[in-house]
Amino acid sequence: MKHSILIIVDSNESFRLAKSVDSPHRIDVVTGVENAIEQLYQLPYDAVLYEGFSSTMEERKLLKIISLEQTPPVCQKKQTALTWAESVDQLIRSIPPSVQIMDGTFENDIFRICLN
Repeated sequence: MKHSILIIVDSNESFRLAKSVDSPHRIDVVTGVENAIEQLYQLPYDAVLYEGFSSTMEERKLLKIISLEQTPPVCQKKQTALTWAESVDQLIRSIPPSVQIMDGTFENDIFRICLN
């Protein structure tokens, strides 16, 4: 199953590196907390990956906004020892499978993956 992932960076260099991640999933990259909050209001995301911010207030603000969502996305801070691609892979593995009710039946993501 394809996931939608938002990556939040704090610098132009990180933006360039995060944009270069090759993945079958939809990945959007934004710079700064304000742009991230705007993006979160526009599109639903399965997961959010962010790098450390210069201010802990920015991080708290982001986490507070994410926690207010009805079904909050998985949220992880990028570990400095990992590349962006490794961090995205780790984030994708942490997204729990979902069960969706559709037309009176249910569709399990794991079951669908096994069939594909």
